[in-house]
Amino acid sequence: MQEAVPDTPVEVRYKTERRLIQAGWAAFVVSLFLPMLNDASGILGFVYSLIFLLQIFAKPNWAGFYMSSFALVNLGMLGAILMPMGLKGMTRRWVSIFYVLVMCDTISIAFTMEREFLRNPAFWVWCGASILIAAGVVKARMAYLKEQAQA
Repeated sequence: MQEAVPDTPVEVRYKTERRLIQAGWAAFVVSLFLPMLNDASGILGFVYSLIFLLQIFAKPNWAGFYMSSFALVNLGMLGAILMPMGLKGMTRRWVSIFYVLVMCDTISIAFTMEREFLRNPAFWVWCGASILIAAGVVKARMAYLKEQAQA
């Protein structure tokens, strides 16, 4: 890998990271149209996650908090398309921590009682999307820290 030159534009320096994030976002959009549960598409799961998010304010419980976390996952992945447009969003510490937590939360479904999701392609594409986005953000953060250390 070539060393980043400080005069190089941001678009060139973080090209791989941007492409990882864009590929993750595209995979997330594809997962919305794949079957999620029985014949329902992923869009229905997206809507259900938003409903769970709204229900925690009405009657808070731990299961509701866990299920509403998927609304934050979905909204975070939906917002990931905006990240490649600016360097600051990709390289902030809290953004990389958020997307690593998003990835962990997405993968956690495989270890819960919700085993019926594992049989459908939307879940696996959704997990892949979260992994790609987290990898792109963490890679951008590491490249940014490396640049700062060299400066």
